[in-house]
Amino acid sequence: MVSCNNPPEKEATRNSADSTDKNSTTQKSMKGFELYAWEKGGNIFFTLLPGTNREKTSEEIYNIKNAVEGMSAIENKINKIDSGQYIFLKHIDIDTNDLKPLIEYMKRKNLKVTISP
Repeated sequence: MVSCNNPPEKEATRNSADSTDKNSTTQKSMKGFELYAWEKGGNIFFTLLPGTNREKTSEEIYNIKNAVEGMSAIENKINKIDSGQYIFLKHIDIDTNDLKPLIEYMKRKNLKVTISP
């Protein structure tokens, strides 16, 4: 049923806004992606989440089910993101100099990288 408040085109837009198209090999997100870099036990972990208008919780950021360890693992995830997408890199207690190779890698993939404090 269609109402004045929810026309069909609005519903279709809402349902396809974020994440991955099942027939596509690349990911798109209307609000870009948030990439968290953090350290645990001397190893660097990364959590890549779709962008939203809200702050992510600690549970989302540090969830081992969502996180990957090391540069090559996060590069594999980055390879699935469509070029031209925005990546907001949020480093937690890590020097950005340690992340320069990753930042350059993302730029070579034509991703728009913003480093957040």
